[in-house]
Amino acid sequence: RYESRVSVIDAITDTTITTVNRGQYPVGLACNTEDNKIYSVNFWGSNVTVIDGNNNHFLGHIPVGNGPYDILYNPTDNKIYSLDYTNNTVTIIDAAEDTVITTVTVGDWPWSAVHNTVDDKIYVSNYASDDISVIDGATDQVVGTIPLGNDAYPFAIAYNPQNNKLYTANIFSSSFTIIDASADTVITTFGLAGAPYSVLYNPVHNTVYCAYISTWQDAIVVIDGTTDAVLWNCVIPSQIHGYGIDSPREALVYDADEDVVYLSHYSSSKITIIDGTIGVHERSSDMLRHDMLKITPNPAVRAVTIDHTLPWSGSVSITIYDASGRYVRSLTMTSARIMWDLTDQHGAPLNAGVYLVEMETGTGPVTEKLVLLR
Repeated sequence: RYESRVSVIDAITDTTITTVNRGQYPVGLACNTEDNKIYSVNFWGSNVTVIDGNNNHFLGHIPVGNGPYDILYNPTDNKIYSLDYTNNTVTIIDAAEDTVITTVTVGDWPWSAVHNTVDDKIYVSNYASDDISVIDGATDQVVGTIPLGNDAYPFAIAYNPQNNKLYTANIFSSSFTIIDASADTVITTFGLAGAPYSVLYNPVHNTVYCAYISTWQDAIVVIDGTTDAVLWNCVIPSQIHGYGIDSPREALVYDADEDVVYLSHYSSSKITIIDGTIGVHERSSDMLRHDMLKITPNPAVRAVTIDHTLPWSGSVSITIYDASGRYVRSLTMTSARIMWDLTDQHGAPLNAGVYLVEMETGTGPVTEKLVLLR
């Protein structure tokens, strides 16, 4: 975008075929699969560049509203949607003729959009008005608004056609919202231990990935598309130094051929590759769930540090048992890390032995074994 050009890459050889230098500050791409055309939305130019997918030639510009910052293709109705960030509008384009059909007013700072392929609706996340605008794909009318709560700042959005659900990553409220896309109502919103900036639907395993920044490091949470349960959560060291409106909304990409998810890191210029089956195994195994709870040092002598990586910022309950299953004490974690002095509920030092530290996750307990030496 800083060089105001679009690079065309051969996906087989991963080499650059050509570049198209016909737009000012391109910030989003969409592919018209019916007519084999590529659309690039230009923030400074307030227009859309049209490229022929057959020969990579420039076909022309389509004027849109001021400061467009995202673009979407609707294959059901063969339409293009330009999210005009500065104007608080969406320009709807006939993708066969490359002409503007109409312009509709949405919420403040339209930022991201997805297509509900089941009900033919377009969802536009409005960054500054904390809501989602719903546009009928056939009639081009705004048919509803989904409020997300004060200071939500919905940054990224994804759609699950298998369960007809919508997901929003609310960057400044550090929360994640799941929406019933048939009724356009919120199912649930839960807090994350950081600011979410990208969300991705995995159609092979029916899971949802949300990338967020936890204590200046990237983290990722995986959610079951059917049950909405958290399957996996992990911090990925990446030397992230900041986030905001320049963070990559589309930092998560799924490769169905390799069954892997790619997460690009904004500040470190690195990419993490994640197994597409991560989270799926948790339906029948606790193997990766133990990553949610960490006790150090272990074995221990005087005190331990307990860390959790659960994707919410509320209190977390910890219960300790001895090797026979007898209750020892309870702890409440109000942050992701606490210190425990290895005493029971009466403040008496524990004897040497093996203890079980159990954490409630909301989808079942996670237990770690602690060895105490005296």
